[in-house]
Amino acid sequence: MTPADGDSATPGHQVILPAGSTSVVVTITAVDDGIEDPGEELSISVDVGGKAIDGGSIRINNRPLGPTVEITFEGVQPPLDQQVAGTANGPFTTRFTFSEPVRGFAEEDIVWQTHAGTTVDSTNVGVFPWDYTEVRAGVEYTVEMMPTQAGRLYIVVQPGAATSVAKGYDNQWGASSLRVELPEDRMLVAPAALTVSEGDGDGAAFVVVLTSEPSGTVTVTVTGMDGTSVQASRPTVSFSPASWTSGRGVTVEARNDANASDERVPLRVEASGGGYDGQSVDVVVNVSDDDPAASPDAPENESPGLLSDVTPESAAAALLGELDLSRGQLDALDRLGNDNGRYDLGDMLSWAVRCRRAERSNRPRRRRSRCYPRGHRPDGRGRRCRSPTRTALAFLAVVTLSWGCDQGRGLVEPSAGEPEPGFLGVELAAPAGALLSGAWLAVEGPDIGELRTPGLELFEAGDGSRKEVIVAGALSPGRILEFRVPDRRPGSRYRVRSIEVTGEDFTPRDLSVYSARISR
Repeated sequence: MTPADGDSATPGHQVILPAGSTSVVVTITAVDDGIEDPGEELSISVDVGGKAIDGGSIRINNRPLGPTVEITFEGVQPPLDQQVAGTANGPFTTRFTFSEPVRGFAEEDIVWQTHAGTTVDSTNVGVFPWDYTEVRAGVEYTVEMMPTQAGRLYIVVQPGAATSVAKGYDNQWGASSLRVELPEDRMLVAPAALTVSEGDGDGAAFVVVLTSEPSGTVTVTVTGMDGTSVQASRPTVSFSPASWTSGRGVTVEARNDANASDERVPLRVEASGGGYDGQSVDVVVNVSDDDPAASPDAPENESPGLLSDVTPESAAAALLGELDLSRGQLDALDRLGNDNGRYDLGDMLSWAVRCRRAERSNRPRRRRSRCYPRGHRPDGRGRRCRSPTRTALAFLAVVTLSWGCDQGRGLVEPSAGEPEPGFLGVELAAPAGALLSGAWLAVEGPDIGELRTPGLELFEAGDGSRKEVIVAGALSPGRILEFRVPDRRPGSRYRVRSIEVTGEDFTPRDLSVYSARISR
């Protein structure tokens, strides 16, 4: 036996077995030498007649062994042999149990390794973890996992990841393995439910996995976010035959909205192409709203000095171009509205609701603001710019809009006969189930007179040939606005376009799926 300190100048120790002996007992005591050397060990060899026939080594630990960690799996099939702890056909739970309380163990200390013989196209088996949970403080932890391809997988906790609370010793190495056998030709998505908080930039994520090589490009699309506060970092992800063995992660966040209600938003994850056509999975996003409940006595206003004199009418006038609010006031209205970085219809409607709730304005009524449309001030001046960065965005929607008129025949000339004075209508077309709180419209034509919105609230600006109108309230498809004209017969002389449409959560809607048209 050579000495543990490896000093070649120090002779080793020998134990000689007398003739006829078959065994000998040797007691070895490790003495603390005050030197921390991770390589200390005793080397042992067994010689017969000067020829070594066996040998081994005894490692000397500088400190007593620390806590052990046991790794087990749940949601897997029973093991087929003693080499693995089970078989996973999809998501599973991994449980870590320490032999005594530890501190410092984190999700980052959980690693995974692939058996060299089970890679796909030399790609290692990946794992997508979520829901890291401390079940018993310092002793028991769980984490949900989704493997990204078939193969043999090791889940490992490295030595020193945690430290004993009582003794201060680092944990020992721990590992366990399982076999991953995913069903063929399937798109798997996990987890099936997420929880996010409004305004949390980290959000939560799910992973999309293909279990077999596709025949071509597979495009996976995430839908269901329209009209909600939820947005996805990657609404579309793709796989190809050359790159399919790793999962695609999609992060979901929730924007701040103007209400104090939690939301439940179902998303649809659907695949097309590459032999995966028609496969879809639903993911439910539970949104936790961090806004305080509305006070019945005062608006939720973080800047009372800024907005104390802003009424729904003045907020509408600012949007329509009649009134200039300060940049600080516009910023405050946006923060209390849909918080998208610009002052828009949703912010104006949100403020109106807050004011009515707090009884800061009169009973809800139609209000005809004496506003001038943008670019039509009597003094010839255009509407003053509200801010260099926000105003450019505020009316960006205008350039993408289409006029609602008889495009096939153009303008129809008046027919002979007596004029037919009366009202023309504006009808809104919207997707089924759409929940809207307001629409901002522009109506043009000769001698436009009185406007009315049965059962809704109205804000208007303009002259007899062009009016901008905000219709507020619970809108549904159909007639939302009427305006008086001297002759209803040449109705196509009048046209309408949508400037902005806002959902009940006060966020702007995609105008490509909403339209307005003139009706008699």
